[in-house]
Amino acid sequence: MGMSVQEKEGRTQVTIREIAKEAGVSLGTVSHVLNRTASVSEEKSRAVLEAVKKLGYKPNQAARMLKNKNSKTIGLLLPDIGNPFYAELARGAEDMANSHEYTVLVCNNDRNPEKEERYLSTLANKQVDGIIVVKLANSVEKLKQYFAPKQIVLIDSEELPCERENSQIQMVNLNEREGASIAMNYLYHNGHRNIAHIAGLLESNSSRERKREYCDFMKRIGVSEEQLVIENGTYSYYGGYQAMKTILNRNPEVTGVFAANDLMGMGAMQAIQDSGRRVPEDISVIGYDDIEPTEYCTPKLTTIRQPKYEMGQYGMALALKALGEDQVTLPLLPRNFLIVRQSVQRKR
Repeated sequence: MGMSVQEKEGRTQVTIREIAKEAGVSLGTVSHVLNRTASVSEEKSRAVLEAVKKLGYKPNQAARMLKNKNSKTIGLLLPDIGNPFYAELARGAEDMANSHEYTVLVCNNDRNPEKEERYLSTLANKQVDGIIVVKLANSVEKLKQYFAPKQIVLIDSEELPCERENSQIQMVNLNEREGASIAMNYLYHNGHRNIAHIAGLLESNSSRERKREYCDFMKRIGVSEEQLVIENGTYSYYGGYQAMKTILNRNPEVTGVFAANDLMGMGAMQAIQDSGRRVPEDISVIGYDDIEPTEYCTPKLTTIRQPKYEMGQYGMALALKALGEDQVTLPLLPRNFLIVRQSVQRKR
């Protein structure tokens, strides 16, 4: 006979011995089904899982950690949780982890190497099974000091050829130059030749790649290096605003702007409008990322869509597969593509 609902409610923890009795199988079979440590027949697996559901069994996570030497937790280090781009990436990572019964510990380092190192130390002390770092602020060597030999996934990091054969470190990078090329081509085919670039923080791999493509594109259309118009915008709305003010003062002939992210693009539009000019009638602006606010600003921002949620999913899937979760399927990682809204207009 199984345990009644009243009996279950009076207990603090159902044991696997009770699961085995309810399912009519051995303790070893229950252990193998719950921990996926050996192949069990479909009939016995079903019996165990039905008993688990009926009795309301909840595994003791601390005990499983001691036995299996893992904590079922992954650290996720982000540069700026206030940026909607990273919030969506974190959601993708968390959803993937939760679907495989892992917990994510999210930390925000504010692009500060010292703060990041404190979090590395904290996560290492918490015995997380692995870590995902977006835009690593410290060196890979520093990261490995805390996490060797645990699994590491880097998102938006400079390629490390020497690490390609090291299964400890895996990388998720999109083709940033391709995305920047799409943005520049769109401005060019709308008649713009005097194009400025508001760059992000150049310690970031993606920022460097987008800036390189801007420079190379402008050279391909006959603009000399001395004529390039580039201002750094620190990836923030205020940074984009200030960078655009500088551009307008120094290069009033600019008719197009490629901002390395959407927050800077929206800041640039505000600076243009505050100067008495119009977007897009006087100056066209294109951003990068496709964060949600771009659909609600005035005018709505034309941008390059990055698969933010999917990047988080993909990075987490890499970490889980490296930890032996063989049932994890790597999701599709779409390419960047153009989202046409209202902030770019053909030059008159």
